[in-house]
Amino acid sequence: QNAALKAKVDALGPEKMTEMENKVHEQGLEIARLQAELKAATCAYRRDDKRNAAREQEAAQAEAASTKHDLDAQKKINRQLQQQITATERQSLHQVEELRRLHE
Repeated sequence: QNAALKAKVDALGPEKMTEMENKVHEQGLEIARLQAELKAATCAYRRDDKRNAAREQEAAQAEAASTKHDLDAQKKINRQLQQQITATERQSLHQVEELRRLHE
């Protein structure tokens, strides 16, 4: 097998072998360039992915803070309404008591 391969290589001649070696070398350089490009693109993608994740987390935290603020405001409104209801109930009871006294 090796002898057959050597015979084919010898049949090509030194010029053709040099041409093929140069081609293989150029292809190797192109592969190395493409691998470097891929590595750079992968790093850029990971950086963008991290930035996006950080932005999403900030947005979620801002939304949570806003929701908490809204809930706190709603609780305050609910307390005020409850106080108004209680005051109105007391006033109504007082008026009922007044009416009873007047009818007695």
